[in-house]
Amino acid sequence: MIENREVMSKNIQRLMDKMQVKAIDVCRALDIKQPTFSDWMNAKTYPRIGKIELMARYFGVKKSEL
Repeated sequence: MIENREVMSKNIQRLMDKMQVKAIDVCRALDIKQPTFSDWMNAKTYPRIGKIELMARYFGVKKSEL
C-alpha cells in the first residue's frame, strides 16, 4: 500500500515538472527550508496542512491534488 507521504512526493514532483521549477525555486517562493522540502520530496516526512495550502496556491491546484 502506498503511503500518503509517497503520494505527496510524487504529486509535488509532477507539479514541479509541469511548472518547470526546481526545489530551490519552491523553497524560496514559499519560505520553506531546503532540508524540509527535501524530506517531503523523498517521502521521509509529510507537510503540515499550512504548508500544503501554501504549495497548493503556488502550484495553482486544490489541496487534494497534492
